[in-house]
Amino acid sequence: MALSDMTIRAAAVQKIQEAAVGVQPEEVAVVPPIPGTVAVKCYFPNITVTDGVVAVKGTVKDDAVRTNFAKAIAKAPGVRSVSNELVLKADRPGTQNEN
Repeated sequence: MALSDMTIRAAAVQKIQEAAVGVQPEEVAVVPPIPGTVAVKCYFPNITVTDGVVAVKGTVKDDAVRTNFAKAIAKAPGVRSVSNELVLKADRPGTQNEN
């Protein structure tokens, strides 16, 4: 029997929390779940699951964190594929590089 999307999401969140050890909270900010609402900083980005396909969205500080999160999610039970929509903080529209 296939795992439910809710069960897969819970497993993906657990994997990403494990991967976030040592990552400062400000390094990962979630995007607003509903357009027009305010984003909340968190230890893991927005994760949605549809038929075992995990979409992960948010902003991360560097590409290593982005890659690490996607790899961790892929190891969660029931995950068929990962749509890694994480963006680097500097790539986010409306942000500027700090020098």
